[in-house]
Amino acid sequence: MTQKKTTPDTRIHFSQLAAYGSGGIIPIALFNIAGILVGLMGNISLGISAFWLGVILIIPRLWDAVSDPIIGHLSDNARTRWGRRRPFVLIGGLLVAVFFVLIWWIPNGENVRAWFPSETGFHAFQLVYILIMLLLFFTACTIFEIPHGALGMEMTNDYHERTRLFSAKSFIGNFFAMSTPWLFALANLEVFKGPGGNEADGMRYVSLMVAGILIPLSIWWFVSLKEPGFQRVS
Repeated sequence: MTQKKTTPDTRIHFSQLAAYGSGGIIPIALFNIAGILVGLMGNISLGISAFWLGVILIIPRLWDAVSDPIIGHLSDNARTRWGRRRPFVLIGGLLVAVFFVLIWWIPNGENVRAWFPSETGFHAFQLVYILIMLLLFFTACTIFEIPHGALGMEMTNDYHERTRLFSAKSFIGNFFAMSTPWLFALANLEVFKGPGGNEADGMRYVSLMVAGILIPLSIWWFVSLKEPGFQRVS
């Protein structure tokens, strides 16, 4: 079986390739960064049991088996004036930014300590908080990724151009996934963690920096990505 040769009419423009490929930052880079740094900082900086951190990191992956088909169904059947996929890409990207920040802003003030005076009780509270934020974060990743992946298949019928799209997404996502050690190093700088703080304190402000990049990116993806065959609904 031979594939049709790519022509200028079927070739994806570089602007579309860049916009689509950079979307790999969420499902590849941030998806893995969140899991790695939660386990690392939760144990090293917060003193939470590595076993229980491992348990709460598994639960969101199991939740994916439920959320993935739900989001896929909603996106496939969506009819909006902006298309089927792009609204999910925008909403998902913005929610990822919000929940990536909230993962690290674990309440630890005196009022919280008063409710959980023992170290064991406070660690249990931290685990529950992290679990809830991770479930929301990974759900947001699903809201973004399932329609984004479908959009990549719909942008072109050309086999080679689809390969270019998903190769760009994989390359950019994995490239930024390699920033995990650098984010940990940034969180350890005093400018982020403050005097007497630890990496978990620093990650609060590093996450704000990440969100500050992700929010305009989400708007760019929504505005620039095209849905072939889409007819605007008034």
